[in-house]
Amino acid sequence: MNNDRYGDFLSFYLKRLLESAELYSSEAKLCKDQAKKLFLLYLASRKREQYIKLEKDNEMTRGAARQSGEKNLFVFKEIRYDYTALNKMDALEVRFTLCERAQRDFKLFIQLASLEEESAVKRLLIKFSKLSKVSINDVTMGFALFITPIKKYLMSPVPHGGLLSIATKNEEMGIFS
Repeated sequence: MNNDRYGDFLSFYLKRLLESAELYSSEAKLCKDQAKKLFLLYLASRKREQYIKLEKDNEMTRGAARQSGEKNLFVFKEIRYDYTALNKMDALEVRFTLCERAQRDFKLFIQLASLEEESAVKRLLIKFSKLSKVSINDVTMGFALFITPIKKYLMSPVPHGGLLSIATKNEEMGIFS
């Protein structure tokens, strides 16, 4: 197995997961909309979970790549997106933007896997494409959990006592159970 390429792809993706988690967390801190704040914090936690799981699954491979002592010759071209602060977007725009980014990642990793000759690296790239699909599901699920029920509850004529009563209402609706 080509440990350098495998390790480079793995390092790139792990770094990307952490950067996404940090972005979502920092954007959540700036949000005035509590529902969107919870949504972004949920996404940050999901990215951290993916990071931990992926790092754990590939711990031995990464160790072997590090032990080779060679410089990484593979440089991954960073993809730049037109960036608008997530905290300034409407929740629906956040959902659309993050799903679109995950879909681009999915296509990128599928294309890279189709060009890769090394089977272990190809499997890793396919795994990344599947994680991109998981990201789309996380965004969709997070939106459904945090934005949709809270917005409906806030717009209801029944008086409420803020975020705690919203969380209680969501539990009563069976959303967090």
